[in-house]
Amino acid sequence: MAAAIFTDSSATVRASPDALILVSPAVDLENDAWARQLMGGDAKEISPLAHVRSGLPPTLVLQGDSDTVTPLGGVQDFAARLRAAGNHCDLHVYTGVGHLFTPAGVPDNGWPQPDPMVRADALRRADDFLTALGFMP
Repeated sequence: MAAAIFTDSSATVRASPDALILVSPAVDLENDAWARQLMGGDAKEISPLAHVRSGLPPTLVLQGDSDTVTPLGGVQDFAARLRAAGNHCDLHVYTGVGHLFTPAGVPDNGWPQPDPMVRADALRRADDFLTALGFMP
C-alpha cells in the first residue's frame, strides 16, 4: 500500500502497483496505539488514511468486523476516502471474524488463525477482483 500512496514523482522508473488487495490493513495509523508507540508520538506522517488522493490503483479491502488489531472503523474511513477522491475501492466485511480472518472469540493479536471458509472466500474474491481488472484470465 505504501508503494501506491507514497510515490516519488521524480523517480525514473515507475514502482507503484496496478492494483491493491488489502487484508486487515493498518490504514489509520494516527489512531493506532502500536504505530504511535513505534513512531514515538504522531503517526500521521505515515498514515495511509491521511494521504489518500486521486489516482490510486483499484483497491479491494477484505476485513473482519471483529478485528481488534486494525479496527473496522479506520478501514471504512479509508475506503470512503478512496471513493471520495475518485478511486475504485471495494470493501468486503466478514461478520464474526477478527484480524486476518481469525474467528471471533479467538485472540486475533497473535499468530493468525484464519477461519478456513472465510479464507477461501477471500481468496475467491481476490481472484475475481484481479480477473475483473484483466490481470487474470
